[in-house]
Amino acid sequence: MNQKFLLLITGVVLNIFIGSSQERVNLDLSSQPWNITLDRAAVWQNDELYLPPVDIKALPVNTPTGGWQLLKHPDKTGINLPATVEEHLWGWNGQTFGVTGNYTGVSWFETEVDIPAEWKDRRIAMNIGSVRFRAEIFVNHQLAGYDLVNSTPFSIDITPFIEPGKKNVITFRITDPNGNFNWKDSQVYTWGVYRTNPSHGFGGITGKVELEATGKLYVKDVFIKNQPEPHAIEVEVRAANETGASVTNKELCLEIKEHPNGQTVYRKNVRLESLKEGENLQTYQIKVPNAHLWSVDSPRLYDLSASALEHAESCDATGALAVCAAFMLKAFAFSGFRPSLNRCVMCGRPLASDDSRVQVAFSPAEGGAVCRDCLMFSDTVQVGSDVLSWAHWLMMSTFDEIAQREVPRHISFEILHLCQAWVREHVGSKLKSLEFLFTCGLF
Repeated sequence: MNQKFLLLITGVVLNIFIGSSQERVNLDLSSQPWNITLDRAAVWQNDELYLPPVDIKALPVNTPTGGWQLLKHPDKTGINLPATVEEHLWGWNGQTFGVTGNYTGVSWFETEVDIPAEWKDRRIAMNIGSVRFRAEIFVNHQLAGYDLVNSTPFSIDITPFIEPGKKNVITFRITDPNGNFNWKDSQVYTWGVYRTNPSHGFGGITGKVELEATGKLYVKDVFIKNQPEPHAIEVEVRAANETGASVTNKELCLEIKEHPNGQTVYRKNVRLESLKEGENLQTYQIKVPNAHLWSVDSPRLYDLSASALEHAESCDATGALAVCAAFMLKAFAFSGFRPSLNRCVMCGRPLASDDSRVQVAFSPAEGGAVCRDCLMFSDTVQVGSDVLSWAHWLMMSTFDEIAQREVPRHISFEILHLCQAWVREHVGSKLKSLEFLFTCGLF
């Protein structure tokens, strides 16, 4: 097929907000400091190997030789991912000449991470870009994952092993049985009784590692299929239901935006009538007649997102305003622009009162509330203390909690006006949707 007849849609974004706790949150572990420890005494040469899918409970548990105390004295500290043994410990096999400095055998990669307390009751997955060769993954010294497919991405469910609100230990046991360092693909490599594919690389965690927290109802995967019609695609959405019961009447939003300008070229809400326990496959046909087809001279790309919003449509008008305000505040926070609503943004002093009669200075430029002592240093607007108190509660609460509590309509409007001022200050323009909301007369 000629390249000019391909509609390329990449960069699938998966977000689902079916209930508050369903927000998808990612925590990058690649920039965390990791330690590397070589386990030269480990016996691995005649291991039995397992292809996915595997039953973790049925696998042998290979702990560090001599116990976990081995990892308390790492050979290398403070590295970031991706990383290989040879990148940081070249020649530690006793040979440093040419290509012979590679390390074959077992190495351990370990880091500690603080898991937010609000991740309690969420499903937590670990997404791994790639490892080389075999990976046995431990969470808090419990075997939680296993992978043998060299240099390919995979994901494991670590929910049973994670302790939210505490520091958790993530450990990878990496086994590299060989390495083809002379670039001769015809050579045969073995691992005990198994034949392994030759590859050009060293042993380690060779891709990004992140944690992903979702609710018990979440989008598991989105798969895009090309169609004979150049402007058409077939989209498969796999929704997972781990709530323990069937779920009905959910809505999924499919949206396609041009990359990188973000212009929306397709948007449609589709009804999910019923989601049984386990995995549910939904298939959709999409046509984008005006999309630019990819070519070498004009390599246009598009991003597809699959998202679901429940509470905004299930709330009354007043509740929808509160959900909208909460969503914007959370979006600011996740984007790194979290406003300071209960403390002075300049000196850190707590704001003690939530009395509506008490006015508090608020500075969009500085990033939040300003106490009286710091007032002279910033341009501010006056906001009721109760408005800031409600805004802080909306930002910190789940959508389920918000849907169950009555937030006064005038409070929601005041918070949305603050959000508009916030956007105008940091982006340089107004949100047209909010301007319509303020002037439409529907509320």
